[in-house]
Amino acid sequence: MAPFTYAYLQLKSRGAFSDARQILNALLIEENLSLTEHQDGLDRPLFDNNGVLLPFNALSDGYRAFIGWVWDLLLQMSRVLPPNSAEPQLANLSGVVIVDEIDLFLHPAWQRRVVDQISEAFPNIQFLFSSHSPLVAGTLETQSIYVLDSDDSGAVIEQYNEDIFGLTANQILTSSYFGLSSTRAPDAPQNDLVRLALSDKEEDHQSFLRRMVKDIPQE
Repeated sequence: MAPFTYAYLQLKSRGAFSDARQILNALLIEENLSLTEHQDGLDRPLFDNNGVLLPFNALSDGYRAFIGWVWDLLLQMSRVLPPNSAEPQLANLSGVVIVDEIDLFLHPAWQRRVVDQISEAFPNIQFLFSSHSPLVAGTLETQSIYVLDSDDSGAVIEQYNEDIFGLTANQILTSSYFGLSSTRAPDAPQNDLVRLALSDKEEDHQSFLRRMVKDIPQE
């Protein structure tokens, strides 16, 4: 991935900076963050973060990770266009792009909208995103989700019939896609039993006995 300032200078030299900046800022609008036309004393491009001007390396990990790959993509796209095109053209380009861990370092609120944002910004590009985030998965229809697994023969790509669109993170994590039996800490059920056993309340003792009976194997 190209360093941000290098990509910035390349986009400038190709006359694609304004087009690229417009696309990037549209993706950042809900974050109250935007790339400006200003530079600091070291000729580094500056971002406006709620009125504070910051260079790229002063942004949070989440912003740098997201902006970094988007900016690099815009640079690569600009290289297939004639230099100094009169009209903005980046958003009209088509192709296939693979992005690993789209949710990396992103705030949960951003994870819930990032796929839709990217799809709207690049309407003619087919994206293949990998993710371990239930928040990202919950924004997708069943036909858009593929599960990468492995068996004795090697890697396996599957599609499940279970619909998880719009479900909560807990529901998705305990679905067939993630396969967790619970989202609680592994020791939490045992700690619950200890608390019930040591309680002074009769109803807690009854709950403890019911839990113990439930766990007795049936003949």
